[in-house]
Amino acid sequence: PVTKNAASATINGFELEMQAVPADGWFAEAAVGYLDAEYDDLDTLETRLFKNDKFERVPKWSVSAALSKEFALANASTLTPRIDWSWRSEVFNDSFNAPLLTQSSYQLLNMNLTFTDRNDRFDVVAAVENLTDARYVGSAFVNPDLLAGAPLVYEGGLPRSVVVGVSIRRSR
Repeated sequence: PVTKNAASATINGFELEMQAVPADGWFAEAAVGYLDAEYDDLDTLETRLFKNDKFERVPKWSVSAALSKEFALANASTLTPRIDWSWRSEVFNDSFNAPLLTQSSYQLLNMNLTFTDRNDRFDVVAAVENLTDARYVGSAFVNPDLLAGAPLVYEGGLPRSVVVGVSIRRSR
């Protein structure tokens, strides 16, 4: 990709995040973000962009929520299931807003289960990411070097994935 200065732009927006402990062991999170990004002044001959073009990879809206519950086990270890959801509005994956590279709004749902030992020295996590196997664009752009191959480069977002991990905390 070729990067050129677009001259000037204005970006207004907000992000609101909330965390709550509604009951013993429960943890809730929610967030909403809004961005209004637009070009103020640009050189169309230099950038090949127009004032009404939308910014690359910038959703106007993004929303997320998560809920988890920690359960104490008999040996003082804990087991914590968590579910999280996120949604993004339409994004253009290139500066020229090519329709073939536009990602319509989409949502993702993830779940995980975390075991923490009684001394809080390690966690074992099993997770399913993109639980609904949503199809979305992970990355896409117009290849300016047409001699190198395909004019459009497209990579799909991650499909449903099962992940297992261990994290170990050293004592201080």
